[in-house]
Amino acid sequence: MLRAVCAIALVLLAGCGSRHEIARTPSPDGALDAVLAEVVGGSQSYEVYVVRRGATLGRSTALVSLEGAMRGADTSGANLRWLTPEVLAVEYLSARSVKVNASEAHLDDKSVHLVVHPGVTAPAGGTGPGAGDGR
Repeated sequence: MLRAVCAIALVLLAGCGSRHEIARTPSPDGALDAVLAEVVGGSQSYEVYVVRRGATLGRSTALVSLEGAMRGADTSGANLRWLTPEVLAVEYLSARSVKVNASEAHLDDKSVHLVVHPGVTAPAGGTGPGAGDGR
C-alpha cells in the first residue's frame, strides 16, 4: 500500500510544473529568444519566457502565464511578436486569466519590456500550437 501511494505521489510530482516548448521566436538583433511553453496537464495553459538565443528554459521563471488562451476561434495559444529588440508583444484573442509575473526581463546587459495585447487574432504563420515558430 505504501509503495502504491509513493508511486502515485511521484507521478503527480513529476507532472507538476512540467512545460513543453511549443514556439521560439528570435529577437530582431538575434541576441534573445521569446519562448512560448505549454504547461503539461493544464487546460490550454501557456507561459512566456525570454532567454538567450538558443538557451534552454532550464530554471527560468515565466514572465507571463495565460490560462485558457486562444489565438483564434479554433486555435489555442498566444502569439509572440518582437516590436523592437527591447519590446516583446504577447498577443492573444482571449484568455480565462492572465498573470504578468514581470513586465521586464533582464539578462545581463539586455532588458526586454513585455506588452500584453488581448483581442488580437492570430496572423497566418504566427507562433503557437499548430503554427510556424519563426525558427
